[in-house]
Amino acid sequence: MVETTIQNLNSNTDSKQNIKQNIENFPEVIMFYGPPGSGKGTQSSLLKEKFGFRFLDWGHEFRHFANAHITDKNDPEYWRAKRVQEYMTENLPIQTEDLEYIIGQAITDGVLNHKECFVMDKCGVKIGESKWLSALLLANQIPSILFHLPLNLEDAISRISNRYHVPSDKKPYNSYDEALKHCPEGVVPIKRKDEDRQSTMVRYDTLYRIHHLEILEIYRQTNFTKVVDIDASLSPAQVHEIILSELENFRKVQN
Repeated sequence: MVETTIQNLNSNTDSKQNIKQNIENFPEVIMFYGPPGSGKGTQSSLLKEKFGFRFLDWGHEFRHFANAHITDKNDPEYWRAKRVQEYMTENLPIQTEDLEYIIGQAITDGVLNHKECFVMDKCGVKIGESKWLSALLLANQIPSILFHLPLNLEDAISRISNRYHVPSDKKPYNSYDEALKHCPEGVVPIKRKDEDRQSTMVRYDTLYRIHHLEILEIYRQTNFTKVVDIDASLSPAQVHEIILSELENFRKVQN
């Protein structure tokens, strides 16, 4: 359904032209926040594919940093890289200092030096991460927008139950055929066990419910990052249309 709607949008000449005219006025950082199953990854991927934005995967940035600096002990970043690699190997949360250094460097260097636009399916899971990221965007005057996608737990579990995974790959896919395209030869997509999936969903949903109001308020209080609430129970195509409308009018609202 998403693909059909996007194709229809692209076939509309006036709509396509308007987006081309306004893309230079889009925010440099686009973030998504919501419980599992709310469509953060789907909407991030659509924007990445449609406009060529850089998807900022925090886990990928940590791995890239570690790999880039771990081979030479004379590298000034060696010990940080070693620490990050060890934490990732043990599946432990990256230390706050390292997270802020690596992700902050990626954002500021990308936006300020390379004129990149970022899309992220997160805005900080913890209160401290959100405070830091909000302050970073404000301090560097980086235009940003946060799309909040609320969704109840029952609908979220229903969506997650229909997702497929490529073995050894954390990214979920919305259909068997889509997942199969990303499987190595001889490998087939799998579904996680219901009890594992639902227990994980409940855990992350609880974390979201505990922190989401405070995290959203952090961004709203800065009066810099624009926060937009979109009902995630709408179809992905409907959500995407709202997102495009908000992006096209971003400067008008900010000014």
